[in-house]
Amino acid sequence: MSDSNASGTPRSGLWVVGLCLLAIVADGYDLIVYGATVPSLLKEPGWELSKTTAGAIGSWTLVGLMVGFLTVGRLADLVGRRRLMLIGVTWFSLASVACGFATSPLFMGVCRFLAGIGLGGVLPLALMLAMEFAPRDHRQLYNGLTMSGYAVGTVLCSPSRCGSSPITVGARCTTRRASSS
Repeated sequence: MSDSNASGTPRSGLWVVGLCLLAIVADGYDLIVYGATVPSLLKEPGWELSKTTAGAIGSWTLVGLMVGFLTVGRLADLVGRRRLMLIGVTWFSLASVACGFATSPLFMGVCRFLAGIGLGGVLPLALMLAMEFAPRDHRQLYNGLTMSGYAVGTVLCSPSRCGSSPITVGARCTTRRASSS
C-alpha cells in the first residue's frame, strides 16, 4: 500500500484516525446514554414502562449492533468503506435523534434497534479505515487510538446523566447521590 493518495500527496493517517475516533466516541456515548436515561423513562407519564421492558429496549440496541456487525463487511464490498462509514454515522445519528421524539416504549425500542444497526456498522468500518491509512509500523497504535474512542464516549455520557459539565461532574454527582439516598 502506498503512503500517498491518488493525487500523489501524502495522506494523513492521523487525520483519518481522528475522524474514526470521533465516530467511535459517538458510538460509545450512544450505547451508554440509554442506560443513563432509564430512570427518567421509568417515570415518563403515560409510558408505564417496567424495568423488564426497559431492559428489553436496551437489548434491542445490542441485537441491532449484531445485525450491523454481520452485514457491514458485505455492504462495504458493494458500496465502499468510506461511503458506508458516512451512511452508518448518519444512520445511528438520525435514529438516536428519533429516540428523543419517542412517544412510546415501542417507538423507543425500534429507534434503539435501528441505532444499533448503524452503530454496529461504524465500529468495524472505523477500525478498517484506521488500519488502511495507518503507516505499516504504527497500525496497532492507530487501532488502539481508534478503539479508545469507545471509552471516551462512555465517560462523556456521565455528565449528561448528572446534568452538568465534565468539569463539575464529580461534585454534582456525589451531591445528587447523597441527597437522593
